[in-house]
Amino acid sequence: MAIIPRSERTNLPPGGSELPAPNITRIDIAGAKGEAVSGLGKSIQEIGILAQRANDNAEFSEKSIALISNTELELARLRQTIQDPDLYEQESKRQIEKITATAIKEIGFRNKQRFNSVVLSIKKDAEKSIINEKFGKIVDRDKASLEGVKDATIESMLTKNLTSSQAINTVELKLREMFSTGTISETSFVKELKDFTVRVKTEDFLGTYKSNPEVSVKKIETDSDLSAEQKIDILFKMSSRISKWNKELDKILKKENEGNIVRTSKLIEDDIVTDASALDTIMVGFGFDYKTRKVLKKDLIDKINGNTINDQIAFINYADDILHDPDIYSNKDIQTFGELSSMKRIQLLDLKTRILSNPIFNNPLFKEGMSAIEDEFARNFLDKIDPDKQSRKVDARLDFIDSIMKRAESGKEGLNVIIRDEITKKIQEIRTSRNSNKIGTKDEEKKGKELLQKIKKGKVTPSELNEYYDIIGK
Repeated sequence: MAIIPRSERTNLPPGGSELPAPNITRIDIAGAKGEAVSGLGKSIQEIGILAQRANDNAEFSEKSIALISNTELELARLRQTIQDPDLYEQESKRQIEKITATAIKEIGFRNKQRFNSVVLSIKKDAEKSIINEKFGKIVDRDKASLEGVKDATIESMLTKNLTSSQAINTVELKLREMFSTGTISETSFVKELKDFTVRVKTEDFLGTYKSNPEVSVKKIETDSDLSAEQKIDILFKMSSRISKWNKELDKILKKENEGNIVRTSKLIEDDIVTDASALDTIMVGFGFDYKTRKVLKKDLIDKINGNTINDQIAFINYADDILHDPDIYSNKDIQTFGELSSMKRIQLLDLKTRILSNPIFNNPLFKEGMSAIEDEFARNFLDKIDPDKQSRKVDARLDFIDSIMKRAESGKEGLNVIIRDEITKKIQEIRTSRNSNKIGTKDEEKKGKELLQKIKKGKVTPSELNEYYDIIGK
């Protein structure tokens, strides 16, 4: 087969025709597609960089806020838990270092550089806060120490281990020490020393006043270390203290006098004192007033002569008053009730003391129960016309008190639960014992009132009296 030189060869398609020349347009389109692919890759890269920056910014913001919050919370916790200034500073710095080191470790590598500047700023602010707080704790510690020194020197002065001048000098040295370290200002130094001087002078004055008031007052008036205003203030305090002393003394004397009256009554009742002259000697020694002496002499005469006093009605009336209002009579009043025997007076005093000394009687629900019992007797016709109403009312309230106290002593139930239960029980008891079914009509109630008026006027017949008792259920 003949070989065609390469230079003369033609490219023919399968059909035998010559191939067309290359198309320039197609070559241009292919180049544009390449540029488009290159541009798309670049855009995707830019979007990725922007997303990365957004994530970095979010992380930076989140970690910065968390670091600030953790630092502040930890410093707040340490402020509360550690009072010693040096220990507070040491522990605070250690914890801040620990918190910031952890934060730096956890931050992404792309944020480390700018986050380090945030950490430095936070540590700087924390350092300032720690120093300020440490100084505040030093001030608090020194002030507490100062108060301790003041109290100790006053105590030593009162026990004669220090003179007033030595006490003042001791505190002045402490104040100078605080001033030199900057714990207190010059103004505070002057004020603290002035106030303590007045306190020392006042305590010294009060300590000597009872034994020698004239010398004590003169000592204050001539004290060159005190201003006129300070002298007036001390003497004014003294007048208030004297008033308080007098009130306390009155209470003591009053209680002692009341006790002496009770003791004297018992001496008469037990037949230990049987002679009027012996009684007079005792009463003069105790300093009883005329009214008290008169009542006690009557007790002795009644005892010697064998006189018995029908004082039950009077006692019930007084007891009813005391159960309603324990302060209605003073102890002195009760001890001079001439219509009562000495023992009945003592019983009234015991009743009053029992009510006033027990916290249960201040319970609002208890007071409500006592009032409910009184009201139960006050609003019912049967009780109004019952000659024994007062006695029944007193007994009902005393039973009410005893029942509550007995159950409360066991400690198994709440007080208010007990009181509510006893109120219900007592009201039911009163209504049951009243035998209220004996009166069921208005005619019977009207008849009972008419008979009561006749009884009061002394015009009732025996048959009417029987009818009256039948109505009230006797």
